Amino acid sequence: MDLQERLRRLAQAQQAVDAAMAAMAARHADDAEAALNANTNAGGDNCHRGAVLGAILGAALGYGAIPKRWIDGLRARAELEAEIEAFIARFA
Repeated sequence: MDLQERLRRLAQAQQAVDAAMAAMAARHADDAEAALNANTNAGGDNCHRGAVLGAILGAALGYGAIPKRWIDGLRARAELEAEIEAFIARFA
């Protein structure tokens, strides 16, 4: 298989990943937990899709869309919150 064919197949695979992510976001547009769970259960490249899907839904739905038990379970929660607040303050 030549390089051009490899690149064509890679582009097709990425389109499939993008389509799956868009479908999950649309199907669960108001429920970040359901969207991220559906992504996890879909298998495949769920880490990549989950990162992008979480960013899209987080931007659309806000911090309140993240289940409280997910936030409470973070080991370095205080450090993460301080880093987020510093980032926000820098650009506010």
